[in-house]
Amino acid sequence: MSIPDSIEPAERPRIGYVLKVFPRLSQTFIVNELHAHEAAGADLTVFSLKRPRPSDAERPGPDLRARVVYLDAPESEWADRLAELVLEHRVDHLHAHFANVAARTAHAVSAKLGIPFSLTAHAVDIYADRVDQATLGRLIRDASAVITVSDYNTRHLARRFGRASTRIYNGLPLDGFPYVESGRSTDRILAVGRLVEKKGFGTLIEACRRLDAAGRSFSCQIAGEGPLRAALESAISEAGLGDRITLLGAVAPDRVRALLQEAAVLVAPCEVASDGDRDGLPTVLIEAMASGTPCIATPVTGIPELVRDGASGLVVPPASPDDLAHAIRSLLDTPEYARQLAQQARLDVERDFDAARTSAQLRRAWSTTPTPRIVFRIHNRRGVGHWMRSHNIAREITRLDPRAEVVLFARSDPPFDAHSPRIQCLRARDPERLAIEELTELGLTPTLVVDDTILPEDILPEGTRHAFVLRRRSWKSSPGSDPRRRLMDLDCIVAPHLRHELDDLPEALLDRVHFVGPIARRATPEGDAAVRARYGLRADLPLLVSTPGGGGFADDFDRFGRIARALHLSPALREWQHVFICGPNAHTMVEPADERMIVVKTESEMPSLFARATAILSAAGYNSVNEILLARRPVFLIPGERKHDDQRRRAREIAAMGVAWVEPPETNHPEETASLIAACLAAPGRLADMAAAYRIVPEDAGNRKAAEHILRALGER
Repeated sequence: MSIPDSIEPAERPRIGYVLKVFPRLSQTFIVNELHAHEAAGADLTVFSLKRPRPSDAERPGPDLRARVVYLDAPESEWADRLAELVLEHRVDHLHAHFANVAARTAHAVSAKLGIPFSLTAHAVDIYADRVDQATLGRLIRDASAVITVSDYNTRHLARRFGRASTRIYNGLPLDGFPYVESGRSTDRILAVGRLVEKKGFGTLIEACRRLDAAGRSFSCQIAGEGPLRAALESAISEAGLGDRITLLGAVAPDRVRALLQEAAVLVAPCEVASDGDRDGLPTVLIEAMASGTPCIATPVTGIPELVRDGASGLVVPPASPDDLAHAIRSLLDTPEYARQLAQQARLDVERDFDAARTSAQLRRAWSTTPTPRIVFRIHNRRGVGHWMRSHNIAREITRLDPRAEVVLFARSDPPFDAHSPRIQCLRARDPERLAIEELTELGLTPTLVVDDTILPEDILPEGTRHAFVLRRRSWKSSPGSDPRRRLMDLDCIVAPHLRHELDDLPEALLDRVHFVGPIARRATPEGDAAVRARYGLRADLPLLVSTPGGGGFADDFDRFGRIARALHLSPALREWQHVFICGPNAHTMVEPADERMIVVKTESEMPSLFARATAILSAAGYNSVNEILLARRPVFLIPGERKHDDQRRRAREIAAMGVAWVEPPETNHPEETASLIAACLAAPGRLADMAAAYRIVPEDAGNRKAAEHILRALGER
């Protein structure tokens, strides 16, 4: 039976959205959210306290199936009228966007009828001077769930009001925002938003004046309407840029999508307004990043959680026209750099801002069923071993338990997409600690914590269960803190090994360990189709796949790359296809030896690429080796030097099975190693013999067994 990645809570309450005005062109994120709920089968009614202005009356996007009900009553009667409508439409739960009059009205109805209400707080409803903080505090205290749109906000609300909120980003329907590279203007700057102080459009106009003074050609379009239109028109005129900057006025969502696909760069020069108002996380930035438009933004509230400076866009100080002009010019003048940023931006949006995922997170927040939260602390920096094991187990957990929510809490950003709305990736503020109190502050208090390989000495909150993935490693500890003793106090120990592989542990500890075998991914038909298409692989030609694993160990990476290049150029591989995967943590890219050698940084479908290979060149990292063993392909191993991972020992054990060749330790030169491997590849029957040796290698992965033991620990002590 196929088990889906995301299973909704058993109960499906009738949800009533309470909004001040619906629809509004500036709040397309609400429409996106409603559509995603409907796609999941949610029963929705939208209650709008006021009717929209004529400019907003045309609802953005496809029609909703949800009922939209207008109160048509004076403000003093809103609570009573809403209560009548809630009973009429048999609504079980109210949810308000913005902690303003909409949330206050929902709060009043909740108290009157005894039904729960929740709210999503954004920014203007939190930070603006006009916000009544006492009233905001009451709303946060009494809501059944408090949602907000950035980690920045969750920390502020926790400090200010002492209650944890749940961060759920505003999601985007990614199918409606295809990634586009071709057909863009080479010098068009685009900005989108209401013409208000916090958007920073005055700074953009001044930055354009500096670009013009420097002789840089450009055109600039600002889409949006608002009270500062006359002031901005005056600033454009005074700068003499009437023929370079155009105020487009209010623009419908379809037109915004078209503008994003035409622009060379999207600028969001947000700043904190004089009255404290500020942006939370502008939807247009998410739309631009999904669309392939390179972005420049400022570090206001949650924006750095979306736009990572130098990785997925550029971040400049607010109200700094010089910095903004420099950033715009750098992207216009270096289109290849801009393209790299845009590609990473799309991956980030797919991972964190898919409306299907974010809406599922919100529906779980409404649920009355207790949600067990399992936190994997991912300690490694340069490799991806902890990431891969944690992710593989997490996928099985979400399949086995429809309630469970998983957080991958790490030192660094994830090297791949989690592929599940119930798996959240979070980078720690302090990578040296991975402190659980940070999760509590963000409303992510764990039910159970899973540590992989490394056992921190911190004390978990009372009642939090603790599991450990016990890998064979070099045990080093200070006097009196032997981690093997501390393992006896854990609720669950899972070992991705066979029992004899950990025979250096005390017998009493061994008896407490669940030996599940290798934890690794398998090839899939979808993955096979993807890699064949991605690399143009031909079935009639042999394929070599080379990878040093995570790629984060520079010396090993450089040596491995030299071996792979030399092997590629040997006569034995003259007719071979060759794909080299550098690894997500590689600091550089290997230079292809010729046009037959394809070099990429990462490949999300590595198991399927391994399964497609004729032979594999690999370091002897735990995850790579186990994925190769599951793919059952001949492998040539170049063990690296690791502090807590004896790759040479692992390589010897695999070679003893007959399925692998291992670089001799006395080999000094990469060219010599390449020559030895080439001789094996040229030897008649050598690869066939290695493949045949797999008959004695177990075919099972321990992913599901590990997940079962960890889930069992939730209810055991």
